[in-house]
Amino acid sequence: MTRKEVLRSTSNPAVALVRSALAGREKGLVVLEGDRLIDDALRAGCEFELALVAEARVERADELERRGVDVRLAADSLIERLSALASTQGAIAL
Repeated sequence: MTRKEVLRSTSNPAVALVRSALAGREKGLVVLEGDRLIDDALRAGCEFELALVAEARVERADELERRGVDVRLAADSLIERLSALASTQGAIAL
């Protein structure tokens, strides 16, 4: 993965899209959180709008990018704030 900017602000357009999808305001977008759900969807042939991956999980970001997903690195704390899970795996995809 080419080193990319790490998203840190909730006002970033990609983060705003994830927040809107989490709130149910984005028709046609489903939020998947966690490696298993994301991998299952990829195996099923689903296409992704984008994925936010925690900056601590660069290897996972690289893997998703190799599989054709538009990946944005995000600050770990930002992923934690967005996550609907008690313990996030550091990957959220639309």
